Amino acid sequence: MALALAASGALFPARSLGVCTGDCDGDGQVGVNELVGAVRIGLAEAALDSCAAADRNGNGAVSVDELVAAVTAALEGCPVEPTPTPGPAACPYDFSTDFEKEPFICAFRGRWNDACGADDLEVTFVVLVDEEGPLAGAIVADEPLRLIVGSPLNATQALVFAHGLLDDPGTIEPVGGSMEIQEGGRRLVVDPTGAPFAVRGCGFERFVGEFTGLVEAQ
Repeated sequence: MALALAASGALFPARSLGVCTGDCDGDGQVGVNELVGAVRIGLAEAALDSCAAADRNGNGAVSVDELVAAVTAALEGCPVEPTPTPGPAACPYDFSTDFEKEPFICAFRGRWNDACGADDLEVTFVVLVDEEGPLAGAIVADEPLRLIVGSPLNATQALVFAHGLLDDPGTIEPVGGSMEIQEGGRRLVVDPTGAPFAVRGCGFERFVGEFTGLVEAQ
């Protein structure tokens, strides 16, 4: 299981799909004066910054299809953006969850060593159930991906017994320690005995991370 991240950039600022083409003043409607302004930009008689909303695709110009979209918005009204659904404030899962049935896992971000490193390390956890019972795994999302494995004691606590590279079972080695979900799912603590490996040259001593959201399980 791994996390896929993607980033993109462009020469011109990307426009939100919810932006109403031609709505120069952002009041949720397109007036005649704004249509005139968009046409003037299209004819190169006015600067784009006089009505940036006329440039729907953000390419630095106002085309015929964008003028048509502005007229349509003036006649039919601007599209209404749906109210975004806020994500959970805490991880809705714990060490009793069977993640083979869940489409998401919880991500936590924090520090793994008080003396070095930073507070930007991401760690997720999963629980897989086999014939011998549930196993809790904390995935350290920094290349190379590492897995810390524990045996749940209850819904919020687990005893760590092994660690290794996520994609190489041959690297699994025994280690002691503990994992704990704290503050109702808002914090994850992973505390292996000693510092069994290093992240960015800094020993992984004790991770304390705050919940940042749900990510898709892959």
